Amino acid sequence: MRRPKLATEFLLRFLVVFVTVLIPWHGLYGAFGGYFRACGNTFFGSLFDDAVVEFNEIENGVDGRDIELWLENTRTPFAADTQGSSRWLGYLPTAFSLSLILATPLPWRRLGLALLIWLPLIHIYVGFRTLVLLWTVFSVEGPLALFSPSPAVSRVLEFLNWMLVVSFAGSFVLPVFIWFACCFRRSNLTLLGKRIGVDFNSAVPAEA
Repeated sequence: MRRPKLATEFLLRFLVVFVTVLIPWHGLYGAFGGYFRACGNTFFGSLFDDAVVEFNEIENGVDGRDIELWLENTRTPFAADTQGSSRWLGYLPTAFSLSLILATPLPWRRLGLALLIWLPLIHIYVGFRTLVLLWTVFSVEGPLALFSPSPAVSRVLEFLNWMLVVSFAGSFVLPVFIWFACCFRRSNLTLLGKRIGVDFNSAVPAEA
């Protein structure tokens, strides 16, 4: 009986936290968008040789778009801009993985440690997701192109862009692995196993 009860509690906690962080609280999305743009300009503004990358704000954007991504190839020179959403690229995977962690039935001290592990991991993940987007744009044949990847590399890059940036997997599937890395260390598995009557160390049900 403990397993269904814990599963139900986990699901309810997850839904409460996830719905709460998805509610458009006044200023929350704007604050996250500002932080996203600041990080983007800091880490990607001068990352590429012969290129200018700027993350600018869009006010009252359509379909949640709040980022104007200004890209320039200084060799050509050629510049273009495209629009994006900090909510899609950063907020959704952040909120989803955070909700999973807070819903996990662990003591608060262990959840605090999990959050300390989660914080750099989610930054790295969102940063890599954004980097894949930039690689893809700068690899498209034309005056903006910085790279000329081989056909094999192009296919890999297209797959990564689809998986990480375009599809729902980038926001709702891959962040699950971050949750696993943060919450399911051996000591936590042992503790969870005691609560549900399973010995995860041997993968054999424990005796009642």
